[in-house]
Amino acid sequence: MATLKQQLNKARTVTPQSQINILFNFIRSIEKQLADLNRDQIFQFSSDIFGNALGFYSQGTEKLTTQQALLGGSGRIKREGEPFDLKDTNVFLPSIFATVSRDFVTFGASDPKTDDILDNPSLLSKDIFGITDTNLNKVIKERILPFYQQSARKQLGL
Repeated sequence: MATLKQQLNKARTVTPQSQINILFNFIRSIEKQLADLNRDQIFQFSSDIFGNALGFYSQGTEKLTTQQALLGGSGRIKREGEPFDLKDTNVFLPSIFATVSRDFVTFGASDPKTDDILDNPSLLSKDIFGITDTNLNKVIKERILPFYQQSARKQLGL
C-alpha cells in the first residue's frame, strides 16, 4: 500500500497535458469504429449527422433498378419511398473514413464520386459525414469513459 506522500507524487503526474495525450491517443485508436458508426448511420438508418433522412428513392429509380434486375444486372430493386442507403456500387460506403487530429475529428470519403453524390439534387442533406449526438454519447459512455477511468486508476496505482 502506498503512503500518502507516494500517492501525492503519483497524483502530481496526472497533468492536464498528460490527460490530453492519453485521450488523444485513445480516440485516434478508435478512428475505424467512428467511421463504422458513420457508415451505419447512412446505410442502416439513412440518416445524416442530425438524424434527418438523406432522401427517398423515386418511382424512376424503382423502374430503372427493376429493369436492371430483370436484365440480369447486379444490385437490388430500390422501391419508391425507400430511404437512400447510398450503396449503389459498394464503393462509397467502404471509402468513408474518420481521421483524428489534435483539435477535431474529420470524416470524409475517398470515393472519387463523393462530390457527385453530395451534389445529387434528390439528397435531402449534405451533412452525411460525422456521427449523431446519440452515437457520440454511445462512444463516450461505452468506449472513452471506461478507458479514461481505467487509465486514471492505473496512473494513480489504484
